[in-house]
Amino acid sequence: MINKFLASFVLIVQWSYLINISTAHCQSISVFSEKKIKPPSKQIISLNIGAVWGEPLYTLNYDKVIYTKGAWQLGYQLGLGWGRYTGYNSQLRAGAAGNYKHDAVVIPTSFIVSWGKRASKLDILASYIFFYTNPSIGPSAVRIETYELYSNSLQIGLGWRYQRPRGGFFFQIHFKAAFISLEHGYNRWKGKAEWRFGSFFNPGSLTVNSHFPFGVGWAFPVIKKNKSPKE
Repeated sequence: MINKFLASFVLIVQWSYLINISTAHCQSISVFSEKKIKPPSKQIISLNIGAVWGEPLYTLNYDKVIYTKGAWQLGYQLGLGWGRYTGYNSQLRAGAAGNYKHDAVVIPTSFIVSWGKRASKLDILASYIFFYTNPSIGPSAVRIETYELYSNSLQIGLGWRYQRPRGGFFFQIHFKAAFISLEHGYNRWKGKAEWRFGSFFNPGSLTVNSHFPFGVGWAFPVIKKNKSPKE
């Protein structure tokens, strides 16, 4: 009788041990799968600084990572900023003609494909930049006119970013090359404002040309490192 009781007790202990091991193993697989298949989405706020024709551009950008798979991620970037535009004015001001600076509004947008297994990633960009300012020009010594300058620039670029998988400090630097642009600006030869095309092969006709913006920011959410079950 005692032997049967001991045998039953040992059998129950063995089965309990096996069930506990199986449950822990399944939990570890589940946690691992969730981390691999459903990584947390990332949102990034960054301040970017660049320059166009030697004048600074400042933009506040919002990034959103919308898809990740392995070392690849896809996201978009929206921004709003302020800059300066230098235009030549032949109108005499304070006894001299010359270049005058004007405030400009900048709205950059980008689709970004990134590759990198760790925090350091390579970026490939397709961007659109809207640039607006309201400069003035003196077509003659006795007359001065203002006109609206619109620039719609499509750009491609390469860059590098530091983006930790768990969020936190963020840094990026990009090289963007404008390959086509549709602009509304002043034509000195015709003496009026009109629409014009620009391209990478004729950079002198582009208001927003190739440039190197860089930015620093913070990636959300910041995920604390949890202790995962031991395999």
